[in-house]
Amino acid sequence: MENKPERSLPQSLPPRGLSREQAAAYVGISPSLFDMLVKDGRMPAPKRINSRTVWDRFLLDEAFTALPSNDAVVNPWDEITSGRLGDHANSVQVPYRGSRPAR
Repeated sequence: MENKPERSLPQSLPPRGLSREQAAAYVGISPSLFDMLVKDGRMPAPKRINSRTVWDRFLLDEAFTALPSNDAVVNPWDEITSGRLGDHANSVQVPYRGSRPAR
């Protein structure tokens, strides 16, 4: 039988400090993308606790909320390629490529 480490926090209480991998997973991205966001300031810098590097879950929430949202921008090409032609179907002009048909 395998010995699992005992969890010191109840399941209903998530930890406040997260490792790099946990912080990336918490906001739904890969650790490498998380590193880029920390470097450019879109995600918070970590805190040092002795030799541990941890990210504050509350600061991650604030940074995530501050990220821009995509719902204001509609790309008509996404609708065309997915087969969902909506209001933009008549406004998109696709350039003609190839030889012209004989008249």
